[in-house]
Amino acid sequence: MTELEIMQRAKMYLDKLANGIDPITGARVSETDCVRQARVSRCLSYVSEVLDKVIDNGGVAGKQKKSRKPPFSITPRELAAYRFDSEPIPVSEITGKINALVYSDDMLKLKYASITTFLIKAGLLAEEQSENGKPVKRPTEKGNALGIYLEEREGKYGTYHVILYDEDAQRFILKNMDLICEINKGNPVFVDALTEIKVKSPTVLSYEDFIVYSHAFRCLNNHDTETVNVVVQIARPNGDIIEKTVKAAYCSTCDKYIILNADYESLKNYGVLLCRQQSFEKFIESESDNSKYRDWKDASDLRLLGYTVNAKDDLSEEQRRVILCTAIESGLYTVESLRSFLLLLVRANDDKPNYSRAVSRWKSDIEYLSNYDANFRTVGAKSFTKTTYHKT
Repeated sequence: MTELEIMQRAKMYLDKLANGIDPITGARVSETDCVRQARVSRCLSYVSEVLDKVIDNGGVAGKQKKSRKPPFSITPRELAAYRFDSEPIPVSEITGKINALVYSDDMLKLKYASITTFLIKAGLLAEEQSENGKPVKRPTEKGNALGIYLEEREGKYGTYHVILYDEDAQRFILKNMDLICEINKGNPVFVDALTEIKVKSPTVLSYEDFIVYSHAFRCLNNHDTETVNVVVQIARPNGDIIEKTVKAAYCSTCDKYIILNADYESLKNYGVLLCRQQSFEKFIESESDNSKYRDWKDASDLRLLGYTVNAKDDLSEEQRRVILCTAIESGLYTVESLRSFLLLLVRANDDKPNYSRAVSRWKSDIEYLSNYDANFRTVGAKSFTKTTYHKT
């Protein structure tokens, strides 16, 4: 390898480390690793930028005569060799992959700032002021719909954010490389010169849909997946229902939506997800006993729907009742089948001191279901039932 190639490799390692990725294995590093600390991450990004300037300077540090290299350009044939990542990646990694496609080293490199400038002009990113007064970039609603989103990460010295781009967003960037190259040359690019951005409408999940939360953004059976935006309805502790959009990998073969663990935990911070949900580990366990297509209308299904009375989850009375009402309204259960199941739990555990809290809550929910018609009414669309109920 030449000195310049070694520098380029070193820069790639720095970019990956700055984004919390092991440059050797490609896996995310532990939350406790020093590179996840906000200060260390910023320092690595700074050194990467300095090294980028040295690379643009022909591998020579310090001032040098102005480069006479031609501006960056890339042919359609070169661009066609780009390998898309199924998992979202930062813009620095996208830039490095594009630069690696160009056969000639005798030209200036593409800068990731040219890509982010284009995305700002396209209305997909916006510049805002952070709490400390520094300018920061954030995906817009339009950017989120395309596949650009903000990931919050915890370091030893605080929280920091990384903007990630999924496959759809990467394709959009490559589709507009001509305009990005003009920005990279320093030429003005006008917003009205941009092509229309078309994005798919998000899928609203129903109670029958199934989410598997995993460390990998792919089908657990290695089937092909489609990256989609999904709207998840969430029951707040006070019983109100809100909607949150998240990126998911949809497998049509398994009919499952796979989301990352970090996104699942972020959604859970708002309340209880009103859809079936299962961890990667539990899914694999259920697959091993050939229960992939089991009848979900059994006792275990109520837990998959989010209903629980244990102290660890600490669901409020309103959250439990929203789950019960929505399960009935969606047709998964009848009022009597739910009452019968809860009565069975009470009979099995009524004489156990350790279950006194759980039994009390089951009895309360049984009484609530006894007055179901008076407590519950529905509003909303056919695809997903929104629930409203009155407290007794």
